[in-house]
Amino acid sequence: MANETRAKCLSIHSLGISGLAGAFGQEGKHEPTLRICHRFETFRSTQPSKLQSSHAGDVASSSSSSSSSIFQGKYDVFLSFRGEDTRNNFTSHLYTSLRRKQIQTFIDNNLRRGEEISPSLLRAIEESKLAIVIFSTNYASSRWCLDELVKILQCKRMNGQVVIPVFYLVDPSDVRHQSGSFGEALARHEATENVDKVERWRVALQEAANLSGWDSQVIRPEAELVEKVVEDVWKKLNRMSEFRSLGGLIGIDSHVQNIELLLCLESTKVRSVGIWGMGGIGKTTIAEVVFSRIYSQFDGFHFLSNVREELKRHGAVAVWKRFLMDMLDERSSNMGALSSLRLDFMEQRLRYGKFLVVFDDVDDSMSIQFQELLARHHEIFGEGSKIIITSRDRHVLKNLSVDDVYKVWELSFDEAFQVFCFSAFKKTYPSVEVIKQSLKMVKYAKGNPLALKLLGSAMFDRGEEEWNSVTSELEKVSKPRIMDVLKVSYAGLSDAEQSIFLDIACFFKGENRDYATKVLEGCYSCVSFILSNLIDKSLVTISRQNNSIMMHDLLQEMGWEIVRKECISNPGKRSRIWDPEDVYYVLTRKKGTEAIESIILDISKAKEMHIESDAFASMERLRFLKFWKSHSNPVSSTGNVQLPHDGLHFLSTELRCLYWEGFPSKSLPSSFCAENLVNLDLPESEAQTHWTGAQVVILTGGDLSFRSLCDYSLIDTGFFIFLQQRLVSLRRINLMFSKYLTEIPDLSNAQMIEEIILRGCENLTSIPERIESKSLKVLDLSSCKSIKKCPEILGVLEELYLEGTGIEELPQSLHKLKFLRLFLAKGLNITKFPEVSNSIEDLRLSGTGIVEIPSSIEFLTRLVELGLADNKKLSSLPDSIGKLKSLKFLTLSDCPNLKRLPDSILKLKSLTSLSLDGTAIKDLPRNIHKLGKLDELDTSKIKGVNLLPLVGLRSLTSLYLRGCYPFEIPNALWSLSSLTRLNLSDNDFEILSADIKCLSQLRYLYLKNCRRVRKLPEMPNSLYHLTASNCESLETISSVDSSTLNMLNLANCFKLEQETCHRIMEDAALTVAIGRKKFSYMRTDVQILLPRSEIPLWFGDQYIGSSATVRLLESCHHLKGMAFCIVFSLGEAPSSHLDGVRCVCLAKDTNGEEYISAWYADLYDSPRSDHVLLWYACSTSREKISFSKISAASFEFYLEWNDKLNHKLINDCQIKQCGVHLFFHDHPDESCVEDGYGYEYYTDEEASGNSDEGSDDQDQTDSEEENPCDVPESSCE
Repeated sequence: MANETRAKCLSIHSLGISGLAGAFGQEGKHEPTLRICHRFETFRSTQPSKLQSSHAGDVASSSSSSSSSIFQGKYDVFLSFRGEDTRNNFTSHLYTSLRRKQIQTFIDNNLRRGEEISPSLLRAIEESKLAIVIFSTNYASSRWCLDELVKILQCKRMNGQVVIPVFYLVDPSDVRHQSGSFGEALARHEATENVDKVERWRVALQEAANLSGWDSQVIRPEAELVEKVVEDVWKKLNRMSEFRSLGGLIGIDSHVQNIELLLCLESTKVRSVGIWGMGGIGKTTIAEVVFSRIYSQFDGFHFLSNVREELKRHGAVAVWKRFLMDMLDERSSNMGALSSLRLDFMEQRLRYGKFLVVFDDVDDSMSIQFQELLARHHEIFGEGSKIIITSRDRHVLKNLSVDDVYKVWELSFDEAFQVFCFSAFKKTYPSVEVIKQSLKMVKYAKGNPLALKLLGSAMFDRGEEEWNSVTSELEKVSKPRIMDVLKVSYAGLSDAEQSIFLDIACFFKGENRDYATKVLEGCYSCVSFILSNLIDKSLVTISRQNNSIMMHDLLQEMGWEIVRKECISNPGKRSRIWDPEDVYYVLTRKKGTEAIESIILDISKAKEMHIESDAFASMERLRFLKFWKSHSNPVSSTGNVQLPHDGLHFLSTELRCLYWEGFPSKSLPSSFCAENLVNLDLPESEAQTHWTGAQVVILTGGDLSFRSLCDYSLIDTGFFIFLQQRLVSLRRINLMFSKYLTEIPDLSNAQMIEEIILRGCENLTSIPERIESKSLKVLDLSSCKSIKKCPEILGVLEELYLEGTGIEELPQSLHKLKFLRLFLAKGLNITKFPEVSNSIEDLRLSGTGIVEIPSSIEFLTRLVELGLADNKKLSSLPDSIGKLKSLKFLTLSDCPNLKRLPDSILKLKSLTSLSLDGTAIKDLPRNIHKLGKLDELDTSKIKGVNLLPLVGLRSLTSLYLRGCYPFEIPNALWSLSSLTRLNLSDNDFEILSADIKCLSQLRYLYLKNCRRVRKLPEMPNSLYHLTASNCESLETISSVDSSTLNMLNLANCFKLEQETCHRIMEDAALTVAIGRKKFSYMRTDVQILLPRSEIPLWFGDQYIGSSATVRLLESCHHLKGMAFCIVFSLGEAPSSHLDGVRCVCLAKDTNGEEYISAWYADLYDSPRSDHVLLWYACSTSREKISFSKISAASFEFYLEWNDKLNHKLINDCQIKQCGVHLFFHDHPDESCVEDGYGYEYYTDEEASGNSDEGSDDQDQTDSEEENPCDVPESSCE
């Protein structure tokens, strides 16, 4: 019987759907054609689309030979080298190191004979994931080597093979331009070889030399070069392995081909594609596969996952900065180093590279700030860059100005069945009855890959009885939703797994895995094992970027629904509360019960609530409590939650995590027992009284000394003292910016503690003299300005933050630290360079009394950033500083006694930023051009600095020369062809040479306070920001390219000829017309400020005063942007207090609905007397007003101040005239329309399709009119 059943099962795999229908009765006869095969092969989608579109199910096909699958090579690395040059030295060392790392490496140890490369060697190249090409002196003399190179580059193009060039004792330019030994070798080949073949070799050499690689003349000694190459190989192989599991996905081929077609990979244009579809449909998977296939073709690449979650947690600026640092490989494990880099400095470096970027899961909740940053992708990235953005909302993609939108359809029935079967059966053979139930389950999943995968995984290894039971449950639901299908996977979990799943869905989603594990371990056993199980069941994922716990939105919504159904009518009887309305109801009405285990509230989204002292009294099982402020709303208040004067009377002893930002009480409850507490976070706390544990002890400030309470563990918060029990579980204590904190105790009883964060406790005056903990890793005392002495630290401390303290002497225990951030107040007497760990990466010693840097600094080989600013007594640097091979940032600002740099500074081959402003270094090193990575140099405030050595410094993009008078600009400056930013402010030169036009990459030019310059010559076409305020002698300005100009600031240039002013303002019409398209990503696209008392005539609507009312024509529909202009005067008000100008628009449509919107223009210089400010503001998604039913709109202009001023002074400030000019799409379907002033401009490329089609998880049926991915062929040209 068993053999008969098995034979029947096997025969099923050769039947079509009609055969199944015969076996199962009539149930199968209406299904689409489906071939069920033993290996679940990939089939073509039947879903209609303008581009062939199938689907990416999250399942690997064991037989797929898809071109989109990740390249699986026999070898990890292929070594191409010239044997006589490197076989017995560098190559042998490299091969040994690679093998030691278990990297499978192919090396040809046979002496090469004959003219042609052998077939076996060609096969080895094809079967390698990565190739290292070692260019040496005689490499090009070998025909075999050159043929190898051609084959390697062919595999790079065809298979995505990664190629790493190593220039061993040769100049990369010799390889690139075939000069030196390479030119001589190719000249010899031309005498004997076919011309076409030699040309192929030349092209291959040039292509390989242009790849990012390693230079033995830069990285020395040879052992370090080997180490660097191996590390690079390891990282790249690791990147490949991350995506290896994505190979062979069901139906992925056509998706990949379509998106690659839309990206126009061969084009030098910056191209962006939005991937749009419902939740769980496979958008992220598709993006990952495309990314993994093509990333090796780019100079840099980055996959930014879970953008929506990251923005909620960290805010737009932090996420954008971290993204830029990852793109530029400026990684740092501490945020302090990150904050020291300027956004514009990092962004401008992206313009010179070809990058691949994916922004995953973007929605309309992102702030205007991040939307504007993201929408700049066409401007930020260099030629040939490609950007992919995934979203559930097509309108979000349109607002981000993506070039094309690609829609992901549901799986066809064929593909859906394969996805389900692979998850449900793996390599087992299902019975006929189970196959029958499978077909039913596939129907319920509605082609959603996530639902299919979870449902299949839940049914794996189940018996027929369980299959029938699950199917019966689904059949009870008249119209099963995706959510009903997902619950099957939840039902199969153990009790502990279900509980942790709900904890993650309601509290820990997005938290760091290590952090969440430590907190959960206070509640459950085997947390790591359970998390692994949830990952294996695809219910939870771990972010590759930051190790955070992530969960698909649909799964989180399922978890929320499960919790809501615990008690639909009363949230106080549910186990977990996260909705602000529910939290408000439970806490203000005291509806909490012992059922509640966790509460989380974003204070910035909550309405003001007053909580009574016993609000938490019934919540005896409360484990997690978090009141936090969303970083996406930085202006929100922490005061939305208020407590009575006597504070809380009860908190659960079961609390593991207590996080309350802006804790508004004088004390924690006196009865609170904290022995189970793992994390205590009370940033910006106002706590002032005692915390006694199980007993009440009243202590008034000054009545009791700290040392007399040595039997207790204390937290002093100012006038009163917290007296607490042994904190045996505590891992982290964070009281940052608690302004009443004056003293902290010996926390030696808290042996598990890992972090103590006291940043910004400005009244903290005393800390223990000795901190001894086996677990403590981080101590942050930054901005504790009253701290005078640093404690001795024994243990494993890795990070110590002391910037902004009053510490005068450093402890001897610093030699074990990995990071030291030390910013000391001026006048303190630290004179000795600290003894620190050789592994330190970030060392900043500003404002100290240090006299000299010891030669032993050479041992800090991992140091990336060295800050020595404002050290008045520092007069020299040791020669050994040249041995800091990892150093990228060197800051010597405001060291007035530092007169020269040692010659060894030229050995800092990794150096990218050098700040010498305010030093006495007039003569730069003669061969400074050898610093091949230096792209930022600041020599401001150096009188008479000699810039001649800068000739040939091709890497330099930013040069700061503020206040170097007496100063004449040398002609050498105009040879710096890579400059994008030049600051010449506060200088006394009279003539700016016409040769400035040679700076073809220049984008920012600053000439502020250059009071003697009379004329500005013609500027480079690349320039879009020019500041020349307070140039009192300036009379004329030659033309600047209106198509690129973004900012023109001529404040207080009172000698400007009227003809020049008139021309600038009239040209502004063209500038705006073109600029609103080119700079549509910015809040203020075009801004012009100059002395003048009239608004340009092209502003048809002009008014006296600060108010304007604009009449609208019936034909006005879609607002594109607005130009504003005002004439204003500050009178006697101090100009330094003026921030900018705000315009508020009020409008009402025919239905009585009111619209309010506002725009803002920053003023970086405050003018004297009458000035005209003109600016153009694009209409962003939140600022758009539908004008189709509006006949008039009023505009009001205001001057905004950064400080309170006397009312009389404010009254002296006047906006004398104002004007408004609106730009509309009169015919939004046309690609070219005429604006109100008669200029033609082109509208943004918009994706086709029904504009009413929605976002989040709407049904996407066959009734869609068209696939939005259809684009004209010319879009790639």
